[in-house]
Amino acid sequence: MNTQIKPLEIPLKGTATQIFIRTSTEGIYNTTGMIYWQALNEEGKELASGNIPLTVEEVAAWGDSMEYIENLVLDRLNLTKKQ
Repeated sequence: MNTQIKPLEIPLKGTATQIFIRTSTEGIYNTTGMIYWQALNEEGKELASGNIPLTVEEVAAWGDSMEYIENLVLDRLNLTKKQ
């Protein structure tokens, strides 16, 4: 999932204009998960990346809503979605 964000200057790397988000959980009986994110420039080149661990409560609240995950990532990384 790619989300357009307000431009964010990443020192010595460039300007990020989008964030790529991928989620994963470790098997059916594991109640935690992980979000992998990449900050990308206009051409899709990676400028920064990382992981955000999900708690049991966050996985439960997630359900099947990628909007929940998108908002969680934007909040944790202090980014603003481009309108």
